[in-house]
Amino acid sequence: MNDYTNWILIGKSHCSNQLLTVAFYNLLAHPLTPAAYDRRSLLTRLIGRKNTLGSAYSVIAA
Repeated sequence: MNDYTNWILIGKSHCSNQLLTVAFYNLLAHPLTPAAYDRRSLLTRLIGRKNTLGSAYSVIAA
């Protein structure tokens, strides 16, 4: 994960949902992401939260 992706995730309140979705998907696809935090686990943790990451659901499920 590069610094630009980190900046998008940290500054998500100033970014569009599309940019946040791309950054979040890149985070999940990163080879250093622990196996315990796979796509299904993260998706389960995100269910019920605000719609900030709502647009990421369809990308993760695809």
